[in-house]
Order: sequence, then C-alpha cells, then structure tokens
Amino acid sequence: MTINVKLTEEEIFDLCQILKTRLEHDQELIPLYQKLANISRPSGDYCDWSNYYSDLDIPKDWVCMSYHNDSLPSFSTEEDHYKAYHVWINSHDDKIRQDNNKDIFGQNYYPRFQVVLCYGYDGGDAFITDDFEEVLKYIKNNPKDKKLIELTKQYI
Repeated sequence: MTINVKLTEEEIFDLCQILKTRLEHDQELIPLYQKLANISRPSGDYCDWSNYYSDLDIPKDWVCMSYHNDSLPSFSTEEDHYKAYHVWINSHDDKIRQDNNKDIFGQNYYPRFQVVLCYGYDGGDAFITDDFEEVLKYIKNNPKDKKLIELTKQYI
C-alpha cells in the first residue's frame, strides 16, 4: 500500500531523527530511515555522499548510515549494530579531503578512513588508515568480543 503524504523538509528531518534513535532497537526500521534520509537532504551546497566513496567496493552487507548533517558519510559494517563497527569515509578527492580535515580535525592531514566502536562513540578511533583494504582486514580480523559489545550498548 502506498500513501501520498506531503511533508516539509523539516518534518522529514525530524522523522529521521526519531527513527535514528530507534534503529538499534528495531532494525526493521533501517530501510525506512535510509529512504527518508535520502529524500531529506537539504538543497544548496550539499555534496552527494556517494561521491566520497565512488572509488570503493563497499561490502554489500554494510549498512549506509550517512545523514546530511554528518560531517562525513559512514557505514555500519553489519545490520546488528551491537556487533558492527562504524566506518567514516572521507573523500577520495585530495582537495575536498584536505578541506574536510581542516574543518573536522583541525589539521591538514588525517587518514581517509576512521573505524570507531559505534555511531556516537566518543572514545577515539579503533583504527585509522588511508587504505580501504586495511579497513576490511581490520574488521575481519577483529570481531567485537562480549566486552566491546557491552560497551557498544552503552552508546546506542
């Protein structure tokens, strides 16, 4: 069934914020969240996030968690957000990446990829690199143990 409803950009944004808080508790909401997040992007100087990772072969089981108000696009490495890592991806374009590094990190250089425990985790990067293959290896070779899963639950 399809229902046609007119919502303002602000209403869609608010709905996305509500859905985002529920994703870890009800993972069936992820496709709806992604669909709404993709249509709620603001007009103007918004940069299409796919340009940031068009040079990469993102694994099919990764879940795009990018949202227009994030500083960079990001992915959850699997649908179970407690077991997943969160990967932030900077642009492959050197000029854009350098501008982002200054704005986000306050420095000219910061590695392109940041692997963190989970979205919202403020305890630093688990792994940083400029090589996407190293990101894939890190995730494969370092599955979260029970201790890390419990720590993740404190943040999501």
